[in-house]
Amino acid sequence: MLSNQLVVELKRALTKKNLFFWISIIVLLPTVRFYMVKEGYQFYEPIEVFHETVSDIIPLLFPVIAIIIYLPSFLQEQRNKFITYTRTRVPLHIYITSKGLVNALLTGIVTFLLIFLPFLFIVYFEQKLGIIHYSPSNEHMRIPAVTFSQFLSHGALTYGFIYSSWVAVNGIVYSTIAFFLLILGQ
Repeated sequence: MLSNQLVVELKRALTKKNLFFWISIIVLLPTVRFYMVKEGYQFYEPIEVFHETVSDIIPLLFPVIAIIIYLPSFLQEQRNKFITYTRTRVPLHIYITSKGLVNALLTGIVTFLLIFLPFLFIVYFEQKLGIIHYSPSNEHMRIPAVTFSQFLSHGALTYGFIYSSWVAVNGIVYSTIAFFLLILGQ
């Protein structure tokens, strides 16, 4: 019963409007920040560009981003008393559980891609395009460590995946807290 309800909720959530909105978030926020930092900064490695790109705007808006991915539709259902009428078709605990799982899944995917796609572009493609000029480093320079920098020794892709996964987990936590607060507020 839960799996059927999950499919129903995913179909409801995966509208053209929502997909366009999520893609806009994933593409526009990092792109705006990338163009803000591409000049006027001195970079030595692509990881520095990546961290500067995903800093400022994304962390500032992150709680809002995590909440607006799925929860507005749930809030609308609450306001329209839609949940009351679903009790005759689906047990309430299954309905709420499916809503929570879809919220977590979609928030996790969107926030993961919000970080991972800019990482892939900056680390693997930007260097070939030559958009950013990298300064040569010398032996006396110390490049600051970045979040999860201990994973860089396992490869850039591993680092990007782990860092993006960590951000996705944080997004899931934010959206789940907001989901529970919406339920408790009812």
